[in-house]
Amino acid sequence: MAERISERLALHYPNLTKRERLVCGFTLAGYTAEGISLILGIGRSTIITYRRRAYSRLGISNVNQMIAPLLAFK
Repeated sequence: MAERISERLALHYPNLTKRERLVCGFTLAGYTAEGISLILGIGRSTIITYRRRAYSRLGISNVNQMIAPLLAFK
């Protein structure tokens, strides 16, 4: 599911890196930073860094602000 969300993120937020989209996809799917770090095999602090960078690139402060464009049907 997180991979599918990541694909939608690529359509709506092309300025995010692949890793940022993947981390945000897992976040939107309900995974914690700890859970994502276990799945991807990287540190929790690295996950938080990817999230922070993605939010900064998009000018948002939390993952909830990403949801509306993803729900738009096209």
